[in-house]
Amino acid sequence: MQLVLDTSVAVKWYASEDHTVESLQLAQDARQGSVRLLSPDILLPEFCHTLHKAVRAGVLPRGEVRTVLNAFRRVPIDLVPAAELVDEALHLTMLTGGAFYDALFVALAQREDADVVTADERMINAFAKIGRCVHVKDFKF
Repeated sequence: MQLVLDTSVAVKWYASEDHTVESLQLAQDARQGSVRLLSPDILLPEFCHTLHKAVRAGVLPRGEVRTVLNAFRRVPIDLVPAAELVDEALHLTMLTGGAFYDALFVALAQREDADVVTADERMINAFAKIGRCVHVKDFKF
C-alpha cells in the first residue's frame, strides 16, 4: 500500500497531540515496509518550519531540533519534486479553493492513485470533492 504523507501527520511523530498514536503507527508501518510513504519535497521545509514554530512557542527545546530532524529523516519517505506537480496542483486549487501547498499533496495522490493521510481538517474539507484526503484518525491500518 502507498500513501501520501501530509506534514500534519509527520509532526505528530514528535509532538504529543491528538492522534499521535495513529500517526506513529503509520511511521512504524513505513519502517517495516508494509506501507510506502510519498510526499512532495516541500514536506521537509514545512516540517522544519513547524519545528521552528515549536521552539518559538516554547514547546520544543532548541537543543532537540537536530535530534528530531535526524529522526524524521530516518523514516522512509519517497520525496517527489514539487515541480512535477505544480500544473495539476494549480488546477486543483482553482477548482476547490484549497491551499496551493495542500494541492501539491492531493495532486501527488491523484497521480499515484493513493490517498493523502492528514490531520488537517481544513485540507480535508477543501478537497472533499476530490475524495483523496483521509484523516489519520479514520485511516484503517
